[in-house]
Amino acid sequence: MSTLLYSGQNNPKKHQKSTTQKILILSSNGGGGHSSAAYAIKKYLKKNAQYEIIINNIIAESFSIIDPFRYMSFGYKSCEDFYNYCLQKNWTRAANNLYKLDAFFQPYAEPVFDKIIDGYIKKEKPDLIISVIPLLNGCIARIAKKHALPFAIVPTDLDASLFMFGMQEPYSSKVKLCLSYKNDDIINTLHGSSITSHNIHTGGFPIRPDFFEEKNKEQIKKDFNIPENKPVILLLMGAAGSDKICKYVQILKEMPQSAHIVICLGRLESLRSTLQTMSFSPNITTTIVSHTPRMSDLMAIADVGIIKPGSVSVNEALYMNLPTIIDNIGEPLVWEKFNIDFIEQNNFGSILNSFDELQKIVSDYISDKNFCKNISETIAQFSKEQFGDHIQNLVHSMLENKQLNTAPNYEHHAQQKEP
Repeated sequence: MSTLLYSGQNNPKKHQKSTTQKILILSSNGGGGHSSAAYAIKKYLKKNAQYEIIINNIIAESFSIIDPFRYMSFGYKSCEDFYNYCLQKNWTRAANNLYKLDAFFQPYAEPVFDKIIDGYIKKEKPDLIISVIPLLNGCIARIAKKHALPFAIVPTDLDASLFMFGMQEPYSSKVKLCLSYKNDDIINTLHGSSITSHNIHTGGFPIRPDFFEEKNKEQIKKDFNIPENKPVILLLMGAAGSDKICKYVQILKEMPQSAHIVICLGRLESLRSTLQTMSFSPNITTTIVSHTPRMSDLMAIADVGIIKPGSVSVNEALYMNLPTIIDNIGEPLVWEKFNIDFIEQNNFGSILNSFDELQKIVSDYISDKNFCKNISETIAQFSKEQFGDHIQNLVHSMLENKQLNTAPNYEHHAQQKEP
């Protein structure tokens, strides 16, 4: 705990501790958004040498003992593995049902969740907790309050309702909800929670620092073997990837216009051989990219992105002022419906509801430079905060404002009866 907390005290040596402050980031392996946000936060906070930062994929590491999928698969697969498989196979209805099942049983399992989280907090002894996961924040907030810990929630979805699950108690300023944008529709997703304006901090979406760097587009195109004289279509179905990519490529490869398609596989490297055997029209060229840390570079050189409505991809595109065609073919995930409406209502791109519309919509973007330019300018006018600056300032403030007489006493709580 920083000695700055003790300035002005009569006897600072009495309270003196190590200057290192431990920050615990609770994340998940489900999809790619939670991990992406957690590592972005860690990268920004690492600039302060006084912070020790730990990322815990809490569902996999701490909740595995109550994961029914691990029991059914004899420890081979987890609930997160099944969720990711549903995403890859485009089984959104199954993924939605999995969420509904979790939400239904959670109130009954909260005493067990509280006990697991409480035990982990006692073990790690953090000075501050940051959560980028949904559903569990009501439990985390209770345990943080028990240990007098500041707690920040950083939603990885614009629809913050899943991150407010169980958040019905009144909360002090020790709890902060970090929303991405000042937007009434986003605020309305908090309906039913007890979060008020004094708990809300608006500071941008949790994306990595490279999304704010100046880009050498000519060099990026050379790195990825992308021709200079063709419009670039970025095909991105999220970090987990999706079998749907093949269907998109089958249609795009027959386009009459000249174009270069950057195909992002995500984690589905198994699709590469199938894509490489496809024959393309002479005017269509391609680059196939595996899961990559250079997504900001690819978005920088793209004229249009065809992306799934996942919040990370949508917001990364917004920060890069990239016009998007949002995949809305089939049933969307519950927490991604908001993103589809958000893009459409703000004129940040187009919504694709059928593969029959694909060539026509893409042609509108790559045939008319002014069409793309106007959308890109509309996105550029939308206010987007620099997340890194905000999270550093917020964490510093929350740690400094932690009162001495409410500092965590893990030894005392360890003697109390477990919930």
